[in-house]
Amino acid sequence: MLDTSRNGFHTLYVERSSQGATPPDAQQSIDLSLGEHGSEGRVHIQVKSVEDPDSARPLGANEALRELVKLCAAGSAERYELITNRPLSRSGRVARSALEDAVSLRTAVPESSDLLDDLTAEELNRLHRCRITLVEGTTSLYRQSVSAKVRAVRAAQRLGTGPDSSALLTGYLVDKVFQSAAGISSSRITRNEVTQWLNTSPQEVAAALGEYDWGNTIGSWPALPLLPRPERWEQIRRGLARQGASRRPARFVLRGPSGIGKSSIAAEYAYANHDQYAFMAWINGEDADSLRASFSILAESLSRRDDGARPLTPDVVSSLLSQHVGRWLLIIDNAVDTAVVESWLPQFGDGDILVTTLDSTSWSGRDGADIEPLTPAESADLLARFLPSAKGHEEPLARMASHLGHWPLALAMAAAYINGAQMPLAQATDQYLRRLLPRVVDDNLVIPEGYPRTLADAIFLAVDGLADGVTGGDGRIPVLARATIYVSSFFAENDIPLKLLLAATCVKPEDMVEAGHEGPTEIIGVDTDSNDMIRLLRRRSLLQRRARAVVDGYQPYMSDCISVNTITQLVLRSRLNREVGQVGVTSLIARAAYHVDQWLKHFIDNERFNHVLAIAPHAASIARHAKQEELASFQSATLAGNLALAYRSQGRHEEAASALEYQLAQISVLAKHFPEVHPDIAVTKTTLQLLDARTALNAPLPELVVIANSGILALERALTGERNQGKTELGTVARSYESLLQQLAITESSLELDRLINVAAGLATHAPTTEEAHLLSEMQAINDLLTTGENDAEAAARARSALHPRIPFQQQIQLVGLLGEALTRLHDFGAAALQVRALDSLAQPREVFADEVVSQLNNMGIATYASLDKAPGAVDLLAQILELSEPRCALIRPGTLRMHHILRGALAHARHDVHNARDALRQIEGLTSATREYGVRADNIAGSVVPALRYLVARG
Repeated sequence: MLDTSRNGFHTLYVERSSQGATPPDAQQSIDLSLGEHGSEGRVHIQVKSVEDPDSARPLGANEALRELVKLCAAGSAERYELITNRPLSRSGRVARSALEDAVSLRTAVPESSDLLDDLTAEELNRLHRCRITLVEGTTSLYRQSVSAKVRAVRAAQRLGTGPDSSALLTGYLVDKVFQSAAGISSSRITRNEVTQWLNTSPQEVAAALGEYDWGNTIGSWPALPLLPRPERWEQIRRGLARQGASRRPARFVLRGPSGIGKSSIAAEYAYANHDQYAFMAWINGEDADSLRASFSILAESLSRRDDGARPLTPDVVSSLLSQHVGRWLLIIDNAVDTAVVESWLPQFGDGDILVTTLDSTSWSGRDGADIEPLTPAESADLLARFLPSAKGHEEPLARMASHLGHWPLALAMAAAYINGAQMPLAQATDQYLRRLLPRVVDDNLVIPEGYPRTLADAIFLAVDGLADGVTGGDGRIPVLARATIYVSSFFAENDIPLKLLLAATCVKPEDMVEAGHEGPTEIIGVDTDSNDMIRLLRRRSLLQRRARAVVDGYQPYMSDCISVNTITQLVLRSRLNREVGQVGVTSLIARAAYHVDQWLKHFIDNERFNHVLAIAPHAASIARHAKQEELASFQSATLAGNLALAYRSQGRHEEAASALEYQLAQISVLAKHFPEVHPDIAVTKTTLQLLDARTALNAPLPELVVIANSGILALERALTGERNQGKTELGTVARSYESLLQQLAITESSLELDRLINVAAGLATHAPTTEEAHLLSEMQAINDLLTTGENDAEAAARARSALHPRIPFQQQIQLVGLLGEALTRLHDFGAAALQVRALDSLAQPREVFADEVVSQLNNMGIATYASLDKAPGAVDLLAQILELSEPRCALIRPGTLRMHHILRGALAHARHDVHNARDALRQIEGLTSATREYGVRADNIAGSVVPALRYLVARG
């Protein structure tokens, strides 16, 4: 139908499969028929294909004629056609020629006389209207050809390109034909119906057939670029192919300044070649947080397909990609830190990796290309696509393109200016150049080396011209657009949530504080204004709008995102500094910090950890700019603290410690500038988190004692001070200091440490009591019961009583672990197994608080260890514990990891499993023996397990 519609055919007739008493030789005699408007079948067709025509038996005259006779007997038609990819024998070639030349078959093919003698005059007449059509290639090539035709049709209609592509549409069409063949639907299929099927949305196709089988996109993708640059993406294709078939992914790097078209070329390559890949993922590479957020979306998508959830680490991503069946494409856009990006890239797998980067130095020497400005001809082509009336004005447009250095971003902005100027093109072009050129000397300092000197002015003119051509209304849209694009320059480049950006632009933090509002601010009644604003900014090429993939179903805030070019952000920040000075800039950053912090805190409190990953790049960007501008504000200080919590939940203790140290520095500055502020409560809470982070990093005991002493001194001052606000939390803080220091005392001995424990315990008894402080005390009491072994049944009962959904997330993890440990010690292995599963379900995705979860599972495993040889069910419980610990091992501390492998060794010994015994022994001996987390317990069990493993391995 795709090919024949232009030849006048309108209708496809599909013969229904023969059933019942129909003679077997009549089955499938007509595969399909083609007809014109208002006609019955015009051409009856039978297809006889083989997968490998080179090895197939040649088709002779008798066999071909028998198929044609059956075709003729099945119904009246103007012509009959046998289509085959089998080679023809000599007699077959003669028969084919005789049919085409209307030569007597009896004369041409005498060996077929017996067959022809059995035909009636009407059947002989029909036989002379038959044709044998030869086609070349395998059936798989034909399937590819059909897919290519489907793609071409959909691409011409602006459907099915890029993110909306699916080769499954081919299967969808075949399924429709089979439904007709099976009698489920009408045997008559019109060209209009086929056109409708071709226009079926990708979502409907995927819903009908399960999922996309190629061209499936993951992440936030840019639109198809306006100017095709096929020679560039063909260069990519050749570069990837040049690396040959290998188990290692092929790589290609596009190097060049911002705004020169690297991302567009990468996107165009993907759109043009999407049928070569099972899926394509767009990864934001501008910093560690952006990489983690993008790879989180990729990992969750692949894990859903693989029916398993694993925590997010580079090793896990590499494993998912290397094991994936089907070729894939990763585009790492705007890669900055080579080492960080490389840590995420898989070393094995059936895929291609395409990197775009501003850094031509670090990424030099790799197979790739340096992207240059457009040629004059390409510039003319781009401007002609932007400007419908460009014809006849080539000279002034060429002059303008030359002044703009043939830079794609600058040309797009200039074209947008001209389109909005509401004057003849030549006059608008002249006006643009008059406004552009005098400014170059003043503004060139904001442009880094390697960029055209006019690029900054092109950006400034795009911003300044936002109000040009806007009619009606009260002018709010251009004002809102201008303010929004300036605020966006302090966020990360990609995937800025539009609702967050609008709040940071329009809503003063003091208004929200006065109203008692907490959480994300949603501006009511601005949807129309915001859509008009985004359209205006897009027309000026100042941003791109992307629908972000939402992976956990919690999308009220995250579904609509924008991206702003790196050089645009740089130029706007530079101009803002000159126009409003440091005070104005820091005020803008403080407002943005408040709103980003409110979003981040909301997602942390509501355990929306995938959204925490998505917001973290923007929180880190705002915090970085605050630090650069030497901003000390309550908003930025609070943001740093919540950013540390986000890092802490992911086990990123080094980054958490750095954010907390920055928060403490800001608190110190604020205390000097605002004498009425009493910082001790904030200091002691932040120092407690810093102590926890540095402990996780195995900092030396003297350093930890200094940190703890500083925090407890601040706690004492806060408790004795006159200010009551916030004091209710101090009981919890005191108990937390006591618990953390007692954990240290398990493996460390120090008089100063003992003194600090006693001071913290004393402060806890005098501090205001809260539910959380009481919970911490109760958890400590349960832990003491289990440590001494006095009453495991009481410990289980108290843990059950303390558990309820409203308690903080980390305390839930600890209480479930304590309950599971108590039940294990009571040999109630079935009930303990339920707590193991509850612990795994609670901490999802698995990269969240991985070390805490494995620590609790290890404690349950230690309780199981004593019963391995005695109690039925202990071995199975330990196996389940280790199975749920294993996926988190890449994220946990060395001591926790060593204990996990000690327990693995115990299980291997109990099962006489030599293979796992050998691996566990290697892992145990490769890790340090001294661990703060388990201390003597770990060494005692290891002292028993390791010799047993050595004996087992030696005998094995």
